[in-house]
Amino acid sequence: MARINLCIIKRNITGCATDEEQTILHQWLTRDEANRDVYSLMKNIWDSCRIKCYSQDDIRSEWERFLKRINAKTAQSNPIPRFRKPKPHHDITMSYMNTDAITL
Repeated sequence: MARINLCIIKRNITGCATDEEQTILHQWLTRDEANRDVYSLMKNIWDSCRIKCYSQDDIRSEWERFLKRINAKTAQSNPIPRFRKPKPHHDITMSYMNTDAITL
């Protein structure tokens, strides 16, 4: 049994393999029946886990869809109320000081 990078098998099973990786895998599979047995075993294990590989394009488009949904929800909802600046309050001691200055 010849050696192969297991990532190539995984990427092929999940549908993420490049054309070059598919060619390498095909050559590896045709070399020996033991290679086909290893591939079959890995595919069965992978299929039983029901794990899906997402391409970068899938991830990017889903992210954009998610952001659009959030932006739509934000636009529909009431905006966050802004707090007004508190009105300046007069310091009691300053009031007394002003009063004292006037009465003197």
